[in-house]
Amino acid sequence: MKRPAMKLLPALLLLPVMLAACLLPPFERGLSLAQATARKLKLETRIGPLYRWRGDLERGRSYFLPGKTRGLNRGFLVVFGAFDGRVFYIDYDTLAGYRIAGDQYFQIENSNENFFNYGVYVLKYPSGVDDALLLVRPTSPIPASEQRLEFQYVAGTGLVPYPYDLSAFTSGITSGQVVGVGLFTDTLATTDFLTILVNEGGTPNYYDRVSAFAFAPSPGYPLSWTGSSAFSIPGDPTQGFYFRNPSSGLRFLSVWNGSGYANYRWDNTLPPAALPFDSRIEALLSTDELFVVDGERAVVYSPSGARKYRFPLGDLHFAYETYIGGVPTLLFSLIYWDQVGGDEEEFHINVYSLPTARLSTLD
Repeated sequence: MKRPAMKLLPALLLLPVMLAACLLPPFERGLSLAQATARKLKLETRIGPLYRWRGDLERGRSYFLPGKTRGLNRGFLVVFGAFDGRVFYIDYDTLAGYRIAGDQYFQIENSNENFFNYGVYVLKYPSGVDDALLLVRPTSPIPASEQRLEFQYVAGTGLVPYPYDLSAFTSGITSGQVVGVGLFTDTLATTDFLTILVNEGGTPNYYDRVSAFAFAPSPGYPLSWTGSSAFSIPGDPTQGFYFRNPSSGLRFLSVWNGSGYANYRWDNTLPPAALPFDSRIEALLSTDELFVVDGERAVVYSPSGARKYRFPLGDLHFAYETYIGGVPTLLFSLIYWDQVGGDEEEFHINVYSLPTARLSTLD
């Protein structure tokens, strides 16, 4: 009579383990890699719960960019598919909590993410009232009226889009085609540096412009451009990811060559020279270090292309570098869904920070 009980005992012992396995969320490599780095960062804020059909966010590349005016717990959730994009504004209300307070849709040719199809930058708002986002697209394949979009979040109104021709704010460009656009962080609370690379034909055929820039709901924002002498770039690229530090004079360009990225560095005195890596530059930091994403990991290179640090990213997204309390600081965001509760429409966003000088701690 004891034998059946003895045979049943091992199965009973395994039952709690089997039930627990059913309740745990499935393993997600991207989330696991993100947590490996996130635990070394400072958690600035947890946003959520928020509710949206999951397909709205997973139809393409999606990430969260904290605002620069109203606080890190508010900002822009951007989603880019192959032929369209959406911008959501995440707001916080003391009574209602977190909510999606704005939603704007736009068309965009983004079937090949290896090319510079758009640039997305959070802008400072000099009046200190609203958050704003700048979307810039290259010249040739896009109608002039859709080359530049600014999104302003206005409390009580939601997201307000302002579509403009690039020429509305590029009076320093006299001729040619815009090849790349970038935004470099400034110590001032009111502006950052807008940088533009232009191909105007001829030999040498490139020049660039830089200006202090901030949000203004008008195409006539006053800009004072600082230019450069003309120079040449190997291969004469018509699109690329462009970066410039106005203080050091260093410039960088990432150009897709069919199998990887050709990366170049130059300044006011030296012609473009190739860098020894073939992944795309995501950002030029205030230290002149290069933030590069290589698959599921981030790699930080010196200005000359020497590898300095490497760490996992997974689903963790590098948002941008800014100054917090006068200290250059990197911001990251992580979007994750409520899998344990089984609610496929509930998601959360974590925002993390790390002083730029402490990048070595992530390696």
